This record gives sequence, structure tokens and C-alpha cells, in this order.
Amino acid sequence: MIGQAPIDYVVEKYCEYHRMPGVFAGLNSDRFDRLAVRLSARAPLLARLADTYASRFYKRSAVRKKLVLLLALLECSPPAFHVLDIPDACSRPGMYVRLGFRACLYGVMLILSWILFTPLRLFLSVPRDAPGRGDQ
Repeated sequence: MIGQAPIDYVVEKYCEYHRMPGVFAGLNSDRFDRLAVRLSARAPLLARLADTYASRFYKRSAVRKKLVLLLALLECSPPAFHVLDIPDACSRPGMYVRLGFRACLYGVMLILSWILFTPLRLFLSVPRDAPGRGDQ
């Protein structure tokens, strides 16, 4: 998430939170949610695509909740919070250029995530034993 390996504290607290009863109850309840979590764990680009998709089309997804948890842990632990809390130093025009670039990047990610995840979500939402799937 920040280009660094996590420190032991972050890993320990992340795992501890997942072991708490009821915290993630109901998450990963459908096949698409489980797939999105598995894909996001494979590569930072896939995590970004899964998060972008979830930010618009699947707000209660496990991916989104897990990334928020991870961000909260990183913000509370050195050296990660130093990376996250550094303000962008640039002029006002530079800030607008950077903001425009980030907005365009988000738009591209949103389109790519929609192309990747919408067909998967539709396919995985069909029950396995539904008639017409060719399983007969």
C-alpha cells in the first residue's frame, strides 16, 4: 500500500483484528467478494482496481473494509505514518496539475475496474445450481 514491507506490529494487529469474533461476520459471504479479496492480495495494481470498483459499485465489500483497516494501522505505526503524513510540497499550479492527474488516473482505474469486475460479479452472482448453466 505504501511501497514498503509491513512491520511486525501492523501484521500482528491486522491478524488480531481478523480473529476477533463477529468483526468480519458476513464479509466474504458471496463468491465475488472472496474473489475480489484474493485478487487484491496478489498485486498492488489489482488491489487498486478492486478498491476503485468497490468505491463506486460495491461499497460494503470485504476488500474495502480490509483496506480501510490496513490504512488505519499504517497511519498509527512508524515508519509508515511518516510516508503517509508527508504533505505534497508544490506550488498552487503544481497542485492543480497533480490533482487533475490524480482525477484522470482515478477515472482510468474506474473504467478498467468496471471492465474487469462487472462481468465477474455478474457471472459469480448466478447460483451454481441455476438452470441453464450447462451443469445438467
